[in-house]
Amino acid sequence: MGYTRYCALPLVALAMVSSQPAFASEGGATPFLRGLRSFQSGIVPPEEGLYLADTIYVYDGEAEAVVLQGQVQGEATANAEANLFQATVVYPTKILGANLASSVTIPVSHIELSGRLTTPNGFPSRSQDTTALGDITVAPVILGWHSGNWHYSANVAISLPLGNFDDSKVVNAGRNTYAVEPSAAVTYFDPKSGWDISLAGTYVITYENEATDYDSGDLVQFDWAIGKQLNKQFKIGLVGYGMIQVTDDSGDGAVLGRFRSEVFSVGGAASYNFMLGKQPMALSARYYHEFGVKNTFEGSAFFVGLSTKL
Repeated sequence: MGYTRYCALPLVALAMVSSQPAFASEGGATPFLRGLRSFQSGIVPPEEGLYLADTIYVYDGEAEAVVLQGQVQGEATANAEANLFQATVVYPTKILGANLASSVTIPVSHIELSGRLTTPNGFPSRSQDTTALGDITVAPVILGWHSGNWHYSANVAISLPLGNFDDSKVVNAGRNTYAVEPSAAVTYFDPKSGWDISLAGTYVITYENEATDYDSGDLVQFDWAIGKQLNKQFKIGLVGYGMIQVTDDSGDGAVLGRFRSEVFSVGGAASYNFMLGKQPMALSARYYHEFGVKNTFEGSAFFVGLSTKL
């Protein structure tokens, strides 16, 4: 199996990262970035080595209300951009017949909120923004199985509160709390017909932010993709994601009560494999439009990424 077969693999699928607005969770962010996984999300590359990816993410959305740092904000508009760097190591060792890998994801985010905002010290503000390091996510053990055209993967990622956080500010790149994210994915990929059908699901458990006494509820999130390889280089398809909050926000900082959220999306995607000298590269782009929104931002998201194997 050559790397070209998997070159369109979004290596970001092997790790999770926080940067996306989603206001039912504290701070306008969830620890798992919706839409991060798409084509071949169930595939852990069978070839050992170091896989690198750099992804630019852009989100624009609006919400009727948002809780930030224990303050109820009015109508708000969110604009977020992030640069996500991912490194994934696939080891020569196998466990339970599965390829073994580990990954780390490091985000640098720019987030801006505008509207009727109030800072924790009571001062009104029309807009707040920050550019800083976000929370780093590690997936120490990633397992991937292969059976003909079927591929399966499983891992447990951990979001570490290493991003920039200041409880006196409305907007933060970090969340000041740990999160645990068990995840599984499946891909059907037929190299002869070129069809790629992928589905990935994650359960997100967020722990209490002790600085604000806010405990965000658990989330179920899923990503799906249906794509067609038109030739060895080019693939197009449909993609989408969904997020359903399954437990209530709680703690003294959860001033709006249970406040569960939902959001779904659909969009299009394309990927292009090419050689840069002797180095195989994969360029991918995805666009998502959100709908069916409850208690969260509604907008659109865009990803463009470049990945390679060293």
